[in-house]
Amino acid sequence: MGGACTTPQEVEYEVVLHTYNACTGPAQAFLGLLGGGGAYVSGIEVGGAEYSFDDRGCHQTEPSKPASSAAASEKERRVLGTATMTPARLKKIIRSVQREFKPAQEQRTPYTYDLVSHNGNHFSTALALALGVDPPPPSLNALANTANMAATLLGSLAGQFGGAMGQASANAQTPDAVAVPMNTAVPVARGVAS
Repeated sequence: MGGACTTPQEVEYEVVLHTYNACTGPAQAFLGLLGGGGAYVSGIEVGGAEYSFDDRGCHQTEPSKPASSAAASEKERRVLGTATMTPARLKKIIRSVQREFKPAQEQRTPYTYDLVSHNGNHFSTALALALGVDPPPPSLNALANTANMAATLLGSLAGQFGGAMGQASANAQTPDAVAVPMNTAVPVARGVAS
């Protein structure tokens, strides 16, 4: 006697972005001037839980209850779309994204937390994309993106300045260069009278 073969049923999951102010008052206003909106932390709600990432690692909490101590107040709740899949597939996707986000530690890797280049808002974007819904708006991570561009620009300028200084130093040490001590009289060519 054969048993009935059952296939897991797909479920339609609403995917929600929760955005929290990282600070309030004048500090948030100042950071808004720098980064096109302010400083935010975020999480993705799907399947009855909210998933987020901070310097301590990945977290699963109740929706609208952020794990990050940086979350001062909820700013916005935004539906990003729906994802249709089995519960097992949902868990697999979440685990897969979480593997790419590790807590801050002394030895940095591309997967460890970085306030500018690998933060909780990057996690929210990665999870939304992995679930096949709309990504969070670019303004969510505008401050970190501005800081990242500034660091890149400063690094580039430092490299150009350092390269120019290195070239000048190398030129000064070529065999054609003549070093004359400060207290030595420099010979002067004199014209010959006829």
